[in-house]
Amino acid sequence: MDHRGYGLSRETTGEYTAKEAAEDAAALADALGWDQFHVIGHSMSGMVAQRLTLDARERVKSILAVCPGPATGVPLDTDGEALFKGAVTEDEKWKMASHMVTGSRLSENWHNMELGYFRSKIDTDACLGFLRMWTEPR
Repeated sequence: MDHRGYGLSRETTGEYTAKEAAEDAAALADALGWDQFHVIGHSMSGMVAQRLTLDARERVKSILAVCPGPATGVPLDTDGEALFKGAVTEDEKWKMASHMVTGSRLSENWHNMELGYFRSKIDTDACLGFLRMWTEPR
């Protein structure tokens, strides 16, 4: 599923919270006719998977959270906040953050490809909203 502001849901706006994203996932399961389901979430979506499991525990058969952000959030210091907020619109900050989170293990070509994908598939307001979710859960 693409979260609001991302990929095929890029034009869908919202509050960009874990609760809202979990409600969206439950609504998708409803539309698919699934009374119960397994949940997989990676990184930010791992936070959403945790929230969905709490909000719809009778429906969630299992959860697999891959490198999830903790449900309590990840507070950033002033420099970290400036880097990640800047990465939303500034290519050099995006690349710095990308190298940081990947341990600089990947090629510059990979980072350039991912940056192009990021810019073409992600709404700026959604990215900032989900960054707020990541750092200040509500």
